[in-house]
Amino acid sequence: MFESDRLAEIFGRLGEPVFLARHAEQNGRHEITLHTMDRRSAARLGVRVRDALRREGAEATCRVVAHNPRALRRVRSLEALARRFGDGRVVYDPTGFVARSEAVTDCARKLRATIGDAVQSILLDTARRTLYVIVPETAVADRADIVRRAGVMMTEWQQSVDPRFALAVRIGVEPPRGLRLVSVDAHSTAQTIRRQLIERKGWVRGAIAVGAAALFGAAVVVPAAADPAVSKTNGSIFVRGGAYDETGSDSNGEGEILGKVTFPIGQSFGAQAEAAVGTEEYYGFGGHLFWRDPSWAMAGVFVSYDDTNGVEMTRYGGEVDVYLGQFTAGGRIGQQEGDVGEGTFGSVDVSFYATPNLALRAGVEFEPDDGRDEVGRVGFEWQPALDSSPGLSVFADGEWGDDYEHIRAGLKIHFGTDGMSLIDRERKADPTTVTGNRRHGYGGYGYTPPS
Repeated sequence: MFESDRLAEIFGRLGEPVFLARHAEQNGRHEITLHTMDRRSAARLGVRVRDALRREGAEATCRVVAHNPRALRRVRSLEALARRFGDGRVVYDPTGFVARSEAVTDCARKLRATIGDAVQSILLDTARRTLYVIVPETAVADRADIVRRAGVMMTEWQQSVDPRFALAVRIGVEPPRGLRLVSVDAHSTAQTIRRQLIERKGWVRGAIAVGAAALFGAAVVVPAAADPAVSKTNGSIFVRGGAYDETGSDSNGEGEILGKVTFPIGQSFGAQAEAAVGTEEYYGFGGHLFWRDPSWAMAGVFVSYDDTNGVEMTRYGGEVDVYLGQFTAGGRIGQQEGDVGEGTFGSVDVSFYATPNLALRAGVEFEPDDGRDEVGRVGFEWQPALDSSPGLSVFADGEWGDDYEHIRAGLKIHFGTDGMSLIDRERKADPTTVTGNRRHGYGGYGYTPPS
């Protein structure tokens, strides 16, 4: 009656919130331990399962262990997570997660016994079912011998587990960058925490949450290299239009098209080039050079040139963005020169991501003292994430100052960012543009354009 297949069949029919059941026998008495995430009905769950087993002709004591998802999220290794699920023969494990976790832990233990103290850490890539065994360059004299012995051990281990569960092993001197890796045992956890502290000193992102225990919403924290400053080369085309109204001129319409391309420079740096043309004989171009860690901030320098109706303006300076959960706070400060008011300018802008694909924006810009030295602005951008046009977004924004209004809306088409949400695109792909500063080219700004 207490065969694993029979008990698994019974639990499957019950439909109870049980993700794991273990069986143990002592002095002729049977005990079933039930693991659940439903803490509210834990007491009643034991009674229901005991009665169901009794109806099947089996007498057993039922013990219920209710797990706290938050506690599981704090577990730092696969071995420690597996220990949370106790001992005994697994008779019900519908996802196979616990059995696989114990198998991986057993494999890591045998690898350490085979290779010896040279092993620094053993990390698991759950997506690729690959174990990375980290052995420092100076720890062994004959690396080929280690690879050979590990291969023999893995062949023997693989024959002892479910043939559908295969693991690959890679032996290297350091963890691969950019992968989500789980510390398999306690010794690996200690090493990864040490590496995390070292990396933080080097301006590399500390830790990421890994979904090895995604079934439970749990995560194991292990260090990894920071995401690149630019995920990959990408570009955008803007088409926008609107109207402006300022002192000394009637309301007028405007339109323009702007293009930009952003590309990585190594792991931590990127660059962006921009160009635009439009009505009112407008044209402009500019660029950025920046450092960025997409997990928390960007810092860089920029330059731009805009010409509207023969009125020239050049800007250059520094910029910083800080990523705070659903908010991005950014600022620019620099020098403004040309046919407009010359001097220092600055801006502060905040974006709030109501959803990953909807940004609400507000900001203020401080101009050189030329009679109109403050401009406020608000706007939004929405990326509908359509299957047919995953890179399409729509936007609208407006600016207001003393005797000045400027409203426009348009479409953006992004290339090379398919499948990326708006918040990720703005933190991992392309920075905000610096060209398109057109309000300076119209009358009433301390300068009268040539007739």
